[in-house]
Amino acid sequence: MKYPQNKQVSFNEWSFIEAILNFISIFIGSFFVGTSIGCITALITKLTKIGMFPLLETALILLMSYSTFLISEVANWSGIVAVLFCGITQKHYTYHNLSYATSIRVVQIFELLNFLAESFIFSYIGLSVFLSVDHKWDIKFISVVFVSIQVSRAIAVYPLCLLLNLYRNPPIPCIYMHILTWSGLRGAMAFALAIRNTASEIRQLMLTATLTTVIISVIVQGGLTLPLIKLLKIKNNINPEVEEINYAIN
Repeated sequence: MKYPQNKQVSFNEWSFIEAILNFISIFIGSFFVGTSIGCITALITKLTKIGMFPLLETALILLMSYSTFLISEVANWSGIVAVLFCGITQKHYTYHNLSYATSIRVVQIFELLNFLAESFIFSYIGLSVFLSVDHKWDIKFISVVFVSIQVSRAIAVYPLCLLLNLYRNPPIPCIYMHILTWSGLRGAMAFALAIRNTASEIRQLMLTATLTTVIISVIVQGGLTLPLIKLLKIKNNINPEVEEINYAIN
């Protein structure tokens, strides 16, 4: 996505509506690009004999995935969101069409890339706290953002879990809902989106709020997740199939 570098953004009565419409258009465009390329990759791997050439098949997956980002950026949409939906589509459809050798190789490559990217982004987050000059601090705004995120997470988790429990056997326990709400960590993707443009004070404020939220959620919420699991006496390493059988017997 392209941004004006020296343009000051003012807020008026239409800014909120414009922001929503802009978000919807970017989301729809990115979703379309990501799912389309994911489906194209799935069709290529299913309808051709490219599986006979594992190296070529692996290159196809990597290049098609990267082209998702490039196409979306050229169209002034979100490359990150497009890659997200491309990955979801490929996981559901493309992966099952791959040859055995390629499926193993692709998983290993993406695990390596994921590890390197996460290591880099969290190192960059730590450096940005002290080295970035694009911070604009507003404790009141940051507090509102953090609380709003927690509330929105709870609003999303509890009603959906209760709805699932109408048809799910066994039902999701309340203590699991508490953990799902608490463990909503915000990290690499949120920071990557916020740091892409800090040309105005509003965007600098958004960067600072995002950075603060990421650090608090990762360090505080992430650090307290395991003690909370022990406090609520939630069992670890449970086989879901065994749990369902025990529930049916009891």
